[in-house]
Amino acid sequence: MGTEDPYQQPSEREHLCQCRIEGASFRTIGRELGRDPGTLSREVGRNRRRSGTYWPEAAGRKARAGAFGAIAARGMPSWALALGSAWSWTAVAAVNCRPHAV
Repeated sequence: MGTEDPYQQPSEREHLCQCRIEGASFRTIGRELGRDPGTLSREVGRNRRRSGTYWPEAAGRKARAGAFGAIAARGMPSWALALGSAWSWTAVAAVNCRPHAV
């Protein structure tokens, strides 16, 4: 299982969600998808709703956003979220610069 694609496809995420609802173990799902059970466990752990259920839509959004999505999920400042993945230091300065009171 060491040659797996590091990115899960939306169909794999949906399958993982459905199997977890049905009570399947990570080991069983891993065999079906050709993925390591630990990878699946981490995927579910990172993308749970407050109710504790796996949320494949959120996982997909984070994956599409790349590293920025992972940072934003941990609580980035609002200016970083407003700029999205198209940020630059110049854009950050423009958002954060406010005229000083004299």
